[in-house]
Amino acid sequence: MERTAHTVALLVGSNPLPNYIAAVALQARHVVLFYSSETEIPCTHLKTALEKRTTKVSRVVIRDATDVRAIRDAWRTVSVSVDHVHYSGGTKPMAAHIRAACRLGEAQASYLDERKRVLRFAARRVRARAHVRLPPYPARDSTAGEYHTPDGWSV
Repeated sequence: MERTAHTVALLVGSNPLPNYIAAVALQARHVVLFYSSETEIPCTHLKTALEKRTTKVSRVVIRDATDVRAIRDAWRTVSVSVDHVHYSGGTKPMAAHIRAACRLGEAQASYLDERKRVLRFAARRVRARAHVRLPPYPARDSTAGEYHTPDGWSV
């Protein structure tokens, strides 16, 4: 089963690679990146990588990624209609409160199951296409600040 989404909200954590894989697997045409001051650098890497794929990217900063009110306030600033939320990245409060604020159905929210190499949608799963394989542990080049996969991707 293949799923796509036009506008995807991604929660950016310290490793942007799972978000990149989700955006590619969902064939997103517009991505809204939610990030905090702690994840601004990975967010910038992710934005650059997605724009190279001709994906439109918007960024929304959350002033405190552990504060419920700040998270919900950030969601309210989004001016586009988001039809999917991918919550593998970011903090646990970000995932819980963005997920609650977006009011999308279970089929419109996903996370990356690294053990099974699938995007999970409620009780169902959608396997990423062969060219979107998830390596078990992305390697980070600390000098370049990039994450690399065995397939040669970098974010």
